[in-house]
Amino acid sequence: MQKNERVLLKFGIIGTLVVFGMASISYIFGAINDAKAVSAPEQASVEVSDIQPMAMGDAPVFVIDSAQSEVRFSLGELLGGEPVIVVGVTDLVSGTISLSTDAPQDAHVGVILINAGGLATNNDFRNRAIHSVILNTSAYEYIRFVPTSINGLPDAVSLGEAVEFEIVGTLTIKDVSREVIFSAVVTPVSDTQLDGHAEAMIAYADYGILIPSAPRVAEVDKEVLLEIDFVALMAE
Repeated sequence: MQKNERVLLKFGIIGTLVVFGMASISYIFGAINDAKAVSAPEQASVEVSDIQPMAMGDAPVFVIDSAQSEVRFSLGELLGGEPVIVVGVTDLVSGTISLSTDAPQDAHVGVILINAGGLATNNDFRNRAIHSVILNTSAYEYIRFVPTSINGLPDAVSLGEAVEFEIVGTLTIKDVSREVIFSAVVTPVSDTQLDGHAEAMIAYADYGILIPSAPRVAEVDKEVLLEIDFVALMAE
């Protein structure tokens, strides 16, 4: 075989291998992308299933709009000898409410999930302590409230009328669960929107939460106020 023919043969073999290799790579990446396309919706459905609306009878279901809602914690401390109120906020909250103005006593509140990783105060040092030491949000991403009963609902309510009641449920922070009672006020603003506020005081030590000592901080309250201001829109 002449030299030129051998060179052409080598290039032909190399070219075939390159084409085959590229095709194999395309197939592998295509398979990976196909797997992602299948697995992502399945994972999403698992997460969303925790907060699926649960209608009671013909009562409409309202979904918390995180863009118009806020969860807060606040507690007092002595900073440099001066009393201050530390406030942490996040809008990473989800949940549902089923409520009919004709029969509010049949109302149902679904699971409320708060992404603890979104909580932030006005101090970066404190924020790092909250996420790394106090709440350990990398291991315990969500704070969860599971309502078990609602007390004090009236027999009927009109649009624009505020309704006060209590929500009893289980609050889980990190890996500890305790029964908590939230005082709530909800106003059916329209047929498609609810506005509300709920709050409860808890002793954070009950959840195994320890607040580390810090320079200039002489004293920290033993209880923390948890609050949520929310707007819930009728589910489509």
